Amino acid sequence: MQNKGWQQIELQKVTIDGSNWVCHENKEAFWGVIEQSDGSWAILIDCPAGFLSSDQVTLLAEIISDEGLGIKLTGRQAPILLLPQHKVAGALEKLKANGIKIGYLHKTLRNIKACIGSRGCKNAKTYDAVELARNISNKFYGVKLPWDFKIGISGCPRNCGSATCQSLGLIEERDGFTVYLGGSENAHTQFHGKPVARGVPQEKIDDVIATVLKCYIWAAEDIRKNKLLQGHPRFYDVFKRYGEAFFIDAINTALGQDTPVNVNIISDKADAAPTFIKALPGFNRANIFTAFMVLDKLCGHCTECKKYKCHLFIAKECLTEAARTGKKFLPDIPNDMIQLIRALPLPTDLFEQFKLHDAFHSIREVCDQCHITEHDSLCAVNIALTAIGCLIWGSKYETPKDIELRTLLNK
Repeated sequence: MQNKGWQQIELQKVTIDGSNWVCHENKEAFWGVIEQSDGSWAILIDCPAGFLSSDQVTLLAEIISDEGLGIKLTGRQAPILLLPQHKVAGALEKLKANGIKIGYLHKTLRNIKACIGSRGCKNAKTYDAVELARNISNKFYGVKLPWDFKIGISGCPRNCGSATCQSLGLIEERDGFTVYLGGSENAHTQFHGKPVARGVPQEKIDDVIATVLKCYIWAAEDIRKNKLLQGHPRFYDVFKRYGEAFFIDAINTALGQDTPVNVNIISDKADAAPTFIKALPGFNRANIFTAFMVLDKLCGHCTECKKYKCHLFIAKECLTEAARTGKKFLPDIPNDMIQLIRALPLPTDLFEQFKLHDAFHSIREVCDQCHITEHDSLCAVNIALTAIGCLIWGSKYETPKDIELRTLLNK
């Protein structure tokens, strides 16, 4: 069975007692009150989604108007006040009196990055990304963690909130939020996170975040005790070492049986896996789900769903059912499904070719590494490959396994 030690973790908040207000060279400090190389001081403001009210902007302007050097906006959408040292204490008191929090630097949740969402963008789906960022910040601000943890929120698949480049990313799609884990935008470690859950309703987001943070704390402590990494265990290190299946299983456990079926995807071999779990190659539910997410991201750019008249929709439906059931051969697929796909009209300039190729290769990888030797054209993965292949190369496209099967039958 997978280790459930994370369930015993209790999330605790940082207690600010004055000694950890200021960070010189000490990375154990929490608050972002930092001496700069030119002798000035910076106060990092906690500003979820980078959104400030007119009153807050006025207050910040007043603070820096007297000897202040200016305001710098960070890549995480947080303003930094630049002041002489003797003005720092008074500035902190004014900020506190007006309910503005100081941003954290290390060992906790960083400023939450988000797009404007439905309050200002016509491409956003339903939810107010700014308000969601504020709610998450209010709940998890100051939680003690092994190192930094970054969250990004995007109101649609255009991903203006850089959600896929964060420790945890949320992208709103048609049926809820897709959750990504393990991303990084560090100059030395730039990679996208992996999708671990789809169709998560907004009211379950806090549960998902709390679960991931508990897993991070538990796994980092396990790594520390076993001396498996040097330095601080960053979240993407933990995610790589423990694998997607570990976090997917934890999220399923936390959300229970009432969660959307598309969230309940774990590797078939997860229960038999060692402590450091990796999704096995080939046909299993975790890998099918990953391939599905690549297609679903493409699907999010469509403005009108044609359902079974769409190659992409058919491919997604097959992978969804295969991921849900864990079965390669689905009983309800019509015998003439391949012919039906080839008869569909091909859209013009609907999808970007390089994205279609990415989708095709993610499915092809599952097919190439499949350990199930039995094959026929109605394999769910084969149907998905055929549908995407037709979009790329035309209606006469055949998968390599279909060509092999046809060759054998003709002998």
